[in-house]
Amino acid sequence: MHRHNEGMSSRLRVIPTVALVLVLATVGWAIGVARPSAPHDRPPRNLILISLDTLRADHLGAWGYGRATSPRIDALAEESVVFSRAVAQGSSTIPSHASLFTAQYPSSVIGLGAGLLDGPETLAEALSRAGFATWGFVDGGNVRAHFGFARGFDHYEDDRVGIERLTARARRWIEDHPTPRFFLFLHTYDIHTPYKAPAEYVAEFGDPDYRGGFRPNAKYFRKVE
Repeated sequence: MHRHNEGMSSRLRVIPTVALVLVLATVGWAIGVARPSAPHDRPPRNLILISLDTLRADHLGAWGYGRATSPRIDALAEESVVFSRAVAQGSSTIPSHASLFTAQYPSSVIGLGAGLLDGPETLAEALSRAGFATWGFVDGGNVRAHFGFARGFDHYEDDRVGIERLTARARRWIEDHPTPRFFLFLHTYDIHTPYKAPAEYVAEFGDPDYRGGFRPNAKYFRKVE
């Protein structure tokens, strides 16, 4: 695959609310088995969509940031197609993912109750109709089944467990449910407020003179805005 980074430095001001990583993979990649070398021997390709809620594109090495914040994403980017310009259709999780899953503007697919409307076909529904097994593992919050995002998925877990347990569950599910073709959706809030980074990252990236905290409530968010 080829990496595209033309004009990257001049476009970093366009930062999507939700950073997304889209991976095409074989079953072998997903469960750690080497890919077959001959094209006609390859199994049908699977689709893995990873959504990292509130991750800033301009603080990732692959998008030009100078500090080593994202070595694994950077390594993946080196062998992937990288988009240097992306614009979210909404300013928060529900409208952004509603557009992502329906290819329509949020105003067309979000109901009065702030959930996904029943009408528009979702990505999971389209892929299910095309013969994919469809599985979702999300970290609760605003992509829960309650908001309509489970529509079209054969299996959808939305417990708030954190990215490590979430990916472990997804990996076990893939290994325990072999299928010729699957669509896997992973979503995490680990980067979201209250921004309680592990101590080793605070020591490496934090301001040594900062002694405050940040509690995610409306009063502080209004000040940030």
